[in-house]
Amino acid sequence: MAALDTPAYESTKAAAADLDRAEALEFDAGRPYQLLVAEAEARARFEEEQMRCRDGDRVRELISVRQNDDHLRVVAPPSIINVGVRGELRLRIAAQKADEVVYAVGRDGRLPDSLDGWRRSDAGRDGAKEALLTIPKGGRYLIACFAKKGLAQSAVTAAYVQHEDPLYLYTERHAHGLRRLDDNDQDGDHACERCGATVEGAGYCCVEGSAFALCRSCALPNGDDQRRLAVDFSTGYLEEANATKDRTAALDVGGRRLWLSEPVRFAGNGSRVLDEKLMAVAARALRSHPGLFIRCEAHSTGCGLECDGSGPCSNEKCRKLFGARGGAVGFSRSRAEAVAASLGGDRVEGVGLAGSRPPMDTKNGRRVEFHLSAVSKRDDDVPMLPDLPPE
Repeated sequence: MAALDTPAYESTKAAAADLDRAEALEFDAGRPYQLLVAEAEARARFEEEQMRCRDGDRVRELISVRQNDDHLRVVAPPSIINVGVRGELRLRIAAQKADEVVYAVGRDGRLPDSLDGWRRSDAGRDGAKEALLTIPKGGRYLIACFAKKGLAQSAVTAAYVQHEDPLYLYTERHAHGLRRLDDNDQDGDHACERCGATVEGAGYCCVEGSAFALCRSCALPNGDDQRRLAVDFSTGYLEEANATKDRTAALDVGGRRLWLSEPVRFAGNGSRVLDEKLMAVAARALRSHPGLFIRCEAHSTGCGLECDGSGPCSNEKCRKLFGARGGAVGFSRSRAEAVAASLGGDRVEGVGLAGSRPPMDTKNGRRVEFHLSAVSKRDDDVPMLPDLPPE
């Protein structure tokens, strides 16, 4: 197990805490810029390692360090979530109950040289402050955000993101997880289980060292490839036609999403999950990464968060479909909680967002999304990914 570089991290926290005690914190002047950058980078690095790690002991060590990082907890930190579809990495940066949100984006971990390079977000729907950023393919980006509400009340969050192939795959056909090949793997060491071709350059192999492997075109086929085995990452789903069905979960740490090979389907207009085998594959991915938390978001068409069943909905169709179920919010919440229950464990939460976030491509309004985080809803009562007002 690699040694945890805690001294530098602890000294950064101590210096920040001293500043907070010594003066009222002002974003533009109170905190040395170098300390702000170091703090953001440290948080992003520790969180990324926690999300990638499969070693339970290492995860506990990382969480132990991060649990003490609470000197800026007065305001809930901004959220950074990937709301992209069809293979996009489109980040929504938002904050709750903050007077202002400023953020910076740096490629390969390089943030702007001064505060002048930081940008303020625009006011978004539902009273949130938000910004939308599309991350291009190639490169590793450090996203840092700062939220403030009054003097000495602030929160900073940061994350490394990358538009890349998923880091791990979990399939019905293999008992162990599959990891993405890296620079330490030699071309020709593996043969694809599906097509028999030698796996070269890109692909996946067994995390336990067995001979099972997949070439990239079989593991992540594009829309024209009829040899589908796993997940079509360009859409997030497996096309049924001309496809060999193999339920798969793709763990995309760089994009902070868990992609499933098929949409989550429900019985009729209810909340009973039909494909428990698909949920079992997703649960395997969660169990294999003890530092991950998953937020199951259920979305519906029509009304937004205002349709919570507290009064008759003005939308006749919505009233007919969801009026007796707590409105569109209650309907989507029941589906999200059913999916979370199927995954099991205390690292999952279900949230119903009704029609408050329509999909970018105007399709799949009714859908379930799986967002990855290294923060639990139960940490200091700060909601995991607090991007929308309480329901």
